[in-house]
Amino acid sequence: MSEKTDYRAIVERIAEILHGSVTDVDLLTVTVHAMKERNKKLEREHRLAVESNSAVVSLETSVWTPAAKCEVCVEGARGGCSTCAFNRQ
Repeated sequence: MSEKTDYRAIVERIAEILHGSVTDVDLLTVTVHAMKERNKKLEREHRLAVESNSAVVSLETSVWTPAAKCEVCVEGARGGCSTCAFNRQ
């Protein structure tokens, strides 16, 4: 049996929680607009966080240079051992 979601009841309940009562249709409209604005703000913050995190990662990877000399195998930055490949200056 499929149940239909009663979105009006959900919005009325949210309006009761936020504003104390549901006495006006305008109050429901204000509640819906507030919810939409909050979602937009959260999406914007999430997008900025992802973009700033990817910028930091790309900056770190672009700055990486291999070590001039490996202390383990003395082969330099040619990658003679795992230390060469992951050693940073």
